[in-house]
Amino acid sequence: MYVRAEHFGLDTVRVSLEVLQASNWTYLATHTERLLDPYHADFRLIRAGTWVPTERDVYIRLVLAGNTSLPIINGDDLTVSCSVP
Repeated sequence: MYVRAEHFGLDTVRVSLEVLQASNWTYLATHTERLLDPYHADFRLIRAGTWVPTERDVYIRLVLAGNTSLPIINGDDLTVSCSVP
């Protein structure tokens, strides 16, 4: 998924991409990126990695954390790839 954060001043923020099992909110995968340049407005690719679902339904969640006065996060082009063993 491509993400970008806006309006976080001179602070460092973290953006996490999380994959959760829908029935009980158990984490299947998570990945966190630190965004250091407050003026860098380009989208950045982050990946949650490989995960194995135990059920058909999952939630995808983006989390923005850090000392932000006006946090905005944009997400685009979520892709889920599946394979059969």
